[in-house]
Amino acid sequence: MSYIKTTLALAATIGAFAGISTSAMGAEFIAKHGTVTTGAFEVKGAAGTAAHQEFSVSSLLVSCAVARAQGTLTVPGDLVSSITFKQCTAGVTIGETKLSVKSVVKGALELEYLPDGEVHPLAPVVIESKPLNCTVELFAGSTGESKYSNEADSTEKLSQFPTGFQQKLETNSVLLMPVHLTGACKSLGEVPGETVQGHYRGGMPYEAVGGDLGFAQEAGELPGGWSRVENERPHEVGEIGEI
Repeated sequence: MSYIKTTLALAATIGAFAGISTSAMGAEFIAKHGTVTTGAFEVKGAAGTAAHQEFSVSSLLVSCAVARAQGTLTVPGDLVSSITFKQCTAGVTIGETKLSVKSVVKGALELEYLPDGEVHPLAPVVIESKPLNCTVELFAGSTGESKYSNEADSTEKLSQFPTGFQQKLETNSVLLMPVHLTGACKSLGEVPGETVQGHYRGGMPYEAVGGDLGFAQEAGELPGGWSRVENERPHEVGEIGEI
């Protein structure tokens, strides 16, 4: 079926982050559960299409409408997360008609976020599109970039959050990953004089289960919205940089 070709569209590349500086060397993740502010914290997150969950290789773009994350933040230290994807489609063109073809992201994308803005994939990810007879395997062993910002969500759980707000951590990441292609999409990796790589781009809002979670550009400082007084209403939450 040579008349089937992948759509040339919206390939998310790490070039989108060109010129973005990493966080200050003294940056750190912060969390609070009751009076506990150090140690291991359970974290989770959920993201939809607004967070742009995308994998791409050359002209092939796979978008996912739903992503869910679970992981652990160690304070002081890093955040390790496992992200699963649902409702994924690959772009395809038949003649002059553009279609979305069902695809599946098998397993989970395992990521390690560092406070300095680096993010590392820890395990391979396999993407399969049976209608295209295409399988993409993205490997770990590379380094990407992530931007962090602090958000505040209103909550009615006043026994846990007396301020009426739960502090959360917003991440926005781009990764370059070595790739292996099989089936009909194998030709995507055959570009003369060029090493084709896979890309992931996506955002994820994380929360500490039952607690607050955030990011500070300097060790020991509290970002906007984090109150030192337990029942004080947080002031406006400031975002750290812009994507």
